[in-house]
Amino acid sequence: MWIDRHFTVTYREDAVNQILKNCGLEDTTVLFKGKNHICSLYNVKNDSLEIGLERFKETIKSKDEITFVICIRGKRFSIRASVTSLKIEGGKVICDIHIISTLPLELRTHFEDMMDALEVINARKYDRIYCNEETLKNFNIEPRFRILFPEKEYICYIKNISIDGISFVTTADFMNETSEKYILAINFNEPSENLHIAGKIVRRVENETGGIKIVECGMKLEDNIYLNKRIMEYLKKYSILKSKIKRQL
Repeated sequence: MWIDRHFTVTYREDAVNQILKNCGLEDTTVLFKGKNHICSLYNVKNDSLEIGLERFKETIKSKDEITFVICIRGKRFSIRASVTSLKIEGGKVICDIHIISTLPLELRTHFEDMMDALEVINARKYDRIYCNEETLKNFNIEPRFRILFPEKEYICYIKNISIDGISFVTTADFMNETSEKYILAINFNEPSENLHIAGKIVRRVENETGGIKIVECGMKLEDNIYLNKRIMEYLKKYSILKSKIKRQL
C-alpha cells in the first residue's frame, strides 16, 4: 500500500500519455490464462489499479487472478492481482484489480512520480500562471514572445499561460490576421530554451491603453511536452496544491 491518494487518467488524451512517458512508463500488459494482453493504466489507488484491456476476448470475472506487467525505464515489474470489478466501455474491458504482491520500493517510487505529475496536470490544467514580476522570475519565462509569419512577426506580451492556453496582448493590426493556426516563439531562461508552439485563436478583442490601440487575445495551444514540463515543474514547486497534498498525508 502506498500514499492514500489517486489520479484518474484518460489514456486517449495525448498530453497525459506523454506525461506518463516522461515519467518513464513504456508499456503495460496483462498475463491471463497463459496469454499476454495489451492494456492501459487508467487509475492508481491505495492497493488497487484500474486498467483497460484492448481487444480482449477471454472470459474474465470477479476474483480471477491476473499478472499485471509494467515496464518503466527499461525495467519490467510483474504484479500479482485479483479482479474486483469489471465493465465494458468503448470496446474495452475496464477492470479494477486488487494488488496481491508486495510492491518493491522502486516501483512504489515510480508510481509516486506518476501521481505527482498527473495530479498537477489534472487538477490544474486550466489554472493560469499570471505574469507578474514574481512569477516571471520563478517561471523563467520571457514576458515578450513572437508570432511568426514567413515575412513578418508580431511582438506579443503574455498576460497568463496554462498547459493548454495563453492570453496575450499585441498590436492592433493583428486583428486583421485570418490564419487558422499560428506559430508562437516563446523563450525560457535557466536553462535557455526557445519553443515554437502552434496555437489557434479562440478570443480576440480590440482595446485601448494609454491612447494606443491593442488587441487582447486568447489562444488554445497544441500539446507541447517541453512547455508541459516547464509548467508542471513550476506548479509542483510554487503551487498551493503541493502544500494541500502534504496536509492530507
